[in-house]
Amino acid sequence: MEEHDSMQQAIVTKFKKFRDQIFSCFTYRADATMELIDALSNNQDALSIVQLSLNPVFRRGYGSVNSAISNFNVNPQQLAITEQCLIMHILTMSINDSPKSIRNCMM
Repeated sequence: MEEHDSMQQAIVTKFKKFRDQIFSCFTYRADATMELIDALSNNQDALSIVQLSLNPVFRRGYGSVNSAISNFNVNPQQLAITEQCLIMHILTMSINDSPKSIRNCMM
């Protein structure tokens, strides 16, 4: 049971760090953009941005959705780093078997 908890904690930690990397790509309204991504991930039935803004994981108002979309911009250098780490991680599918440079991306 302890090994399972340890593995689960490692997965959660890796996921949080990956979310932090994605978050760091956004140059404007990063919180609203990240919550919009969460709402999209959590609700496949929404037919409009207004419906997404009503999703419980989106804690902001419709105005911040509109602002995040209208002014969407990413940091190209950070995006390239995040994309490279994601691709390398997918290709290896195991952080323990991956080269040190890949582990550093996700740790």
